[in-house]
Amino acid sequence: MWTKNNTEGFRQDELDMINSVIERIMQVAGSDLEQEWIDAAISNEWIEGMTGDELYEAVTKRLGLSV
Repeated sequence: MWTKNNTEGFRQDELDMINSVIERIMQVAGSDLEQEWIDAAISNEWIEGMTGDELYEAVTKRLGLSV
């Protein structure tokens, strides 16, 4: 889970959206995907102003998940 304590420069609404995307990805990937991989993919794909759907699509594509 991303929080203000373990990130820097994110607003609470952005953190809420990122955590929602993580939950969606975990539902698709199940236990086959390490949390660190998801976090790294989010870090690499994040662009300020993205919607949750845009981030979800970018991260699942980076991770090679078929959704």
